[in-house]
This record gives sequence, structure tokens and C-alpha cells, in this order.
Amino acid sequence: MKNLFYQVKILKKTNNNQLKLMCNEIDTLGFYDIHVLCKKHKKAIPKFEVLFQKLKNKKIPATRTHFSQYGIKIKENNEKELLSIL
Repeated sequence: MKNLFYQVKILKKTNNNQLKLMCNEIDTLGFYDIHVLCKKHKKAIPKFEVLFQKLKNKKIPATRTHFSQYGIKIKENNEKELLSIL
């Protein structure tokens, strides 16, 4: 267990953005692709900074995914809540 914390500490010190995204990702199953979600519900695609600020204001923890350019993970897997913010 101590070794795992040491590895995470090293990863957080690196300048590689991909590794930083992986370390800071919320540990939850699934993710939302914002472009697919907006297209499906015929909504305008928001800027990520604006979207994350709105989620933060509603006290919903969210992070970007390391494997999808347009993917986000949120603690509460509630599509209706996310759609109301979009």
C-alpha cells in the first residue's frame, strides 16, 4: 500500500498532462461523452470550463477522462442532472 502512494506521488510531480488526468480522475464506473450527449438531445456543446464551473456551483464533483477528449466523469451518474446543466 505504501508503494502505491509513493507511485501516485511521483506521477503527480511529473509534467505529463495525461498522467495528471489519470491521477485526478474520479473513481466511478462509466463516463459521459459531452459531444454525443449534446447531439443526442439537440443541445449546443458548451465549453468545458463553463461546464465544469456550473457543475462546481451545483457541488457535483467532475473530472475529464484520460481516454476521451470529450469525456467527463461525475460522482453521481445522473444523466438528467447533467442535461439540466447543459
